[in-house]
Amino acid sequence: MSQELLNDAAIVLHRILINENVKYGIFGGYAISAFGGHRVTKDIDVLASATKDEITKLLGEDDGFEALAQSRDDYVAFLWAEKAAPKFQVLIEVFCEKFTGSEHTMDDVSFTTIPIKGLYHGPGIASFLDPIYLFKGKLHAAATRRKAHDAADMRALVSRYEEDIADYVDDLNIKYIGLAIKRHAELAFLFRGLDVDIDEAEQAIKNVNLNDIQQPIAVGSVQSGILASTIKYTTSAAVEKE
Repeated sequence: MSQELLNDAAIVLHRILINENVKYGIFGGYAISAFGGHRVTKDIDVLASATKDEITKLLGEDDGFEALAQSRDDYVAFLWAEKAAPKFQVLIEVFCEKFTGSEHTMDDVSFTTIPIKGLYHGPGIASFLDPIYLFKGKLHAAATRRKAHDAADMRALVSRYEEDIADYVDDLNIKYIGLAIKRHAELAFLFRGLDVDIDEAEQAIKNVNLNDIQQPIAVGSVQSGILASTIKYTTSAAVEKE
């Protein structure tokens, strides 16, 4: 997928959501590349302060968006294409802050606006979650699946923003750290460098069988991974399954 075509999709998305005063931030692989990482991706992941219905009404066919059928109410996916090139479609996955049973908000989330240049729309901007939230999102991903690029993305973020991430290390879910290390053993070195108690992380998930972790992930799990505050392990606490 052309980086400039992804940029086009992000520019159009930004224009629509900002015009409607919808707070949003891009995360995932596309955000890693926007912050200077060497990352190739085919889609755009978005966290938006809106409901699924609100997002679906805002992103319509007139602007090149085609909603994909999806039953869960915390998430909606679109294919976006520039009218001049309808065969080249960009997948945009929107995770909604507002849904039945949601427990977290985007009120205190910080963003960075980054200039980008599209193939068809030229220079523009898009809103990205700040590095600590990108890291939390990647930590959740690394805890729930085994894809090499998740661990690589975490290393890339720490190489550029180690001080910023270290300042919020107590805000990381210790269970996710344990699961991420269990799936990606090389991450133990990264977390030691951030002064994470690896023994505590391993203890937090000692009774967890990775094969028992629910797939697809539960409603609201991605949002929680990015937005939830500190979750510390205690000996009396049961380890929940995602």
